[in-house]
Amino acid sequence: MKIRLAMAALAACVVGAAQAASVDWSGNYTSTGGYGANLSEDAKISIGGDPVSPLTGSYSLSVTFMLTSTTRPSGFASILSITHGTGGSGNDDRNLRLSLNRDGQLTLNGNVSASGQTVPPSIDHTLLTNVDYTAVLTLSGGTADFLLYAGGDLLGSVLDYTLNNTYAAGPLDTIVLGSASLTEANGNRTFGDGVLVVKEVTLVPEPTALALLALGVAGLALRRRAA
Repeated sequence: MKIRLAMAALAACVVGAAQAASVDWSGNYTSTGGYGANLSEDAKISIGGDPVSPLTGSYSLSVTFMLTSTTRPSGFASILSITHGTGGSGNDDRNLRLSLNRDGQLTLNGNVSASGQTVPPSIDHTLLTNVDYTAVLTLSGGTADFLLYAGGDLLGSVLDYTLNNTYAAGPLDTIVLGSASLTEANGNRTFGDGVLVVKEVTLVPEPTALALLALGVAGLALRRRAA
């Protein structure tokens, strides 16, 4: 009976995790247009399950992308935008953006940036063309860890970056590729035709204490049964 109860608790946690914010997208998104160009529907990835707030929940986002040109934007060009609490004015969202800056480095910026900052945090690595990069962003309790990989090698990181605590209340709900906006590629935050290729996006919730507890209970019960 103890084993059944432990396994039931574990199953409940697995179901709970499956219902949490999740995305597993493999596509072949290529940037199109430029300033003022409307975004196609394949640039918007809706987040399924039960979305969480970046300031209250925990999750990891992974994006694999490639650049086909060494042309650098005059400001920031968004590789993707994680939108949160949509329906506002301007960009129609509150967002945390993964962007390429004018120096060719990956930058963390957006409406959720820490208040009072003058320069968004960047990874000290200049991106090259025709290289598959994977950026991993982990948000937990209002802070973010940001890592960049290529071929399994860690190229750089930004750790314990504090997010703005006035970020909109509303759930995380959409990932937008190649733009800072849900509605259009605005300003200098977009790439030109064929410059950005996004190959995979994965969003998963972090393991919860309850799930770890259930795993421990199940393991203990199985050990007692084996003994």
